[in-house]
Amino acid sequence: ASADKVVFIPEGKTAKANGRDHNGPLYIARKSTLGEVSFVALGADDNTEARVAAGQSDEDDPETADEETTNDLEPVNASLDMTTKPKAKPRSQSLSAVEQMRAEAASESRRIAGIRKLCGDKHPTIEADAIEQGWSITKTELTVLRSERPKAPDQSQHSPRYNRDVLEAAACLSVGIDEKTLLASYGERTLEAANPLRHIGLKELVAECARSEGIDVPRVFGDGTETIRAGFSSMSLPSIMENVMNKTLLAAYQNTPIAAFDLCSVGTVSDFKEVSRYRLLGTGGFEQVAPDGELKHGKLSDQKFTNKADTYGQILTLTRHDIINDDLNAFMDIPRQMGRSGAESIDDLFFTLLLKNSGFFSSANANLLQGPDTKFGPDSLTVAKTTFRKQKAGP
Repeated sequence: ASADKVVFIPEGKTAKANGRDHNGPLYIARKSTLGEVSFVALGADDNTEARVAAGQSDEDDPETADEETTNDLEPVNASLDMTTKPKAKPRSQSLSAVEQMRAEAASESRRIAGIRKLCGDKHPTIEADAIEQGWSITKTELTVLRSERPKAPDQSQHSPRYNRDVLEAAACLSVGIDEKTLLASYGERTLEAANPLRHIGLKELVAECARSEGIDVPRVFGDGTETIRAGFSSMSLPSIMENVMNKTLLAAYQNTPIAAFDLCSVGTVSDFKEVSRYRLLGTGGFEQVAPDGELKHGKLSDQKFTNKADTYGQILTLTRHDIINDDLNAFMDIPRQMGRSGAESIDDLFFTLLLKNSGFFSSANANLLQGPDTKFGPDSLTVAKTTFRKQKAGP
């Protein structure tokens, strides 16, 4: 122990300490700090034990002892004098040091056991932090619950590099659609962002569509199963593929000349029922005006024919082989062919219908040549060309 406040009792003076009167000259320690209490058992004797039998009495408390006889004395170590005195606790409210230590140890054991029960084998980091930092069981439970909540994708790691329009424009560039055509649909800014991906393949397109919606895809394509499943589980890929195929098909369709549109007019119908059409016919050309300026009335007639709308189409399938082959341009050859076939089908239907009309081609209409001289050759072509040029509207 170390003495914190010591007073000297001179000869002829009396001071009270620990409930007893002491005559000077002597030193009395009014305050001291207990450094250590050691119990040493008898060597090699396991049956040796020590018990604390001493207790603190209110009457024997040195802080409450009568200090009147020493109040006029100067402390020997005045620099160690303490100005605040701890309030004495009643004996009934105080615990012995051993009992308090045991209570604290039991409380700590229960806390650690509760933490380990909450964390189990799933949260070793939380368990270590909770034990080390003295967390309560309640705080540990809240931390575990928060860690088990579903988490939104980390935008810093899964933020899409390209949005849907950029990927779609890149796919269009990859299959060779004209940039001027794409500029009207996507704008200059989107085309600039898509330019680095102008040679994108099917594998990369599938993976980027998945990433754009926060779906994890393997870094290595492998057999493609996981990447394909992830890509087609997104909303972007089917829509992008549909738009790119439609643009490819439309471009091929528009670049194929259709003779039927030069010879016919285009009409509309409301359903697939048979409809009647009428065409007005003139009776001749202009007639010479009489000297008096009179104009003669022309005559009109009509021609009736029937028509019926129908639907033509074809289905296209994107297979796993197409994706693994990673040739977007080769795959888009199919909608190109479909676009050209669509345009050619209009001419096929038109000329098939025209040639079936036996009443249209006749000598009366001056559009029919028959006989041995009509066999295909240079001479017959010359005759047909001359006859065609002689055709005119009216008498």
